[in-house]
Amino acid sequence: MSESVLQVQDLSVWWGPAQAVFGVSLELHSGEAVALLGRNGAGKSSLLMALAGWTRHAATQLDIQGLDARTWPAHRRARAGLALVPQDRRIFTDLTVLENLRMGLHARGPRPEGTPRFELEEVLDLFSALKPRLGHWGSELSGGEQQMLAIARALLSHPTALLMDEPTEGLAPKIIDNLQTALASLRHKGLSVLLAEQHQRFAMALCSRALVLHEGRLMDASHAQDLGLDGQL
Repeated sequence: MSESVLQVQDLSVWWGPAQAVFGVSLELHSGEAVALLGRNGAGKSSLLMALAGWTRHAATQLDIQGLDARTWPAHRRARAGLALVPQDRRIFTDLTVLENLRMGLHARGPRPEGTPRFELEEVLDLFSALKPRLGHWGSELSGGEQQMLAIARALLSHPTALLMDEPTEGLAPKIIDNLQTALASLRHKGLSVLLAEQHQRFAMALCSRALVLHEGRLMDASHAQDLGLDGQL
C-alpha cells in the first residue's frame, strides 16, 4: 500500500453548539481518489472543512504526511499539502482570473519528492477555457468557469491532496464531462483526491473506493443502496 497522506481517527465537527460529524475515521493514500457520498446535510461539507482547518473540530488523530496536524491552523495545513475547493468556490470576484490564480502561489510549501507540482502554464492547459479569460473579473465568469478557476487556483499551491466539495453542483452536463476528464488527468499524475459528491456516477468514475456519510456518521459502503445512493441523488 502507498504512503498515507491523510490519516484521521475519531473526528467530530461542531457548528456552534450543534454537532455535524460524529467520530469519523478515514485514510487517504498517495495517488488515491476516494469518494465521500451522502445526501444534503449528511455532513460532507463539514468534514472537508474540518480537515482543512476551516471549522471547529476535535480528533484523536489527524496526521498530514505523517505529522500530527490536530492543532494546525488552516494556512499551515494548506502549506502541508491539503487544498480545499469549497462548495461555493470562493473565488475573488473583484480580481481578474490571472490575479485569482496567483493567489494560489501564496499557499505553496515544501512537498515530498515525487509529488505532483503544477505551474500556471500546466493548469491553463488543463482548463483551457480560462486562457481567453485571464483579464476578466471573477464576477464575469460562468459557474463552470468559476469551478475551473477554483480548482486551478488550488492546484497552484502544489497540493498532495485535493479536497473537493460538490464540484458538479449547478453545472451543465457538458461542463461536468470536461471536469471529469480534467480530474482523471490529475489522478494519473498521482494527485490524491477526496471528493464529496451527490452525483455518484461522476464520483465513482474517478474514485477507486467510496465512503458513505449519513447524519454525520460513516456507514459501511455496502449499505449505499439502502440510502438510495445508486445513481444521481
